[in-house]
Amino acid sequence: MARHHGSAAYDFSRFEVQNEAAAIPQTPDEIGRAEKDNVIAMPAEQTKKYAKSRKRARLLRVTSVCGGLGVMFIISSILIFNQVRLTELTEQINTQSSALRESQSLYTQLQARSMSEFTLADIEEYATTRLNMQQTAHNQYNFIELSSGDKAEVVQNASPNWFVSVWNAIVNLLS
Repeated sequence: MARHHGSAAYDFSRFEVQNEAAAIPQTPDEIGRAEKDNVIAMPAEQTKKYAKSRKRARLLRVTSVCGGLGVMFIISSILIFNQVRLTELTEQINTQSSALRESQSLYTQLQARSMSEFTLADIEEYATTRLNMQQTAHNQYNFIELSSGDKAEVVQNASPNWFVSVWNAIVNLLS
């Protein structure tokens, strides 16, 4: 039964079953009666209040679920759009790369063709006969000297401002 450990603050007898035979219903009528005895009537005012709060909670839940689904839809739409855009840009890059390769190949072919058509001797002959040009003579060369020792002069004021002299004294002390 109840064990008291010297504490009068707790009444453990409230948690014990007084009569086990009376507590367990045996027949269906007793079961139905026991279930009916457990029902507590709630005033209509409180019922309406709780119904409103349940409706609000359900509305809030539905709204939050719809909002979450909307956000997920928007994020997935953005991801799909970005993937499509990335694919289009990749195709454009591949197209431009192949056009660049073709242009480089054409440039190489044209350069080789131009090199094979004109040799250095042909160019010299064209310059002397058609353009009336001649090769340079030794007296046409002019040599210039670039490394003739550059000089720089630093101009200082003979009488510096007294603010400048104070500032220079502070700089000399700190360094």
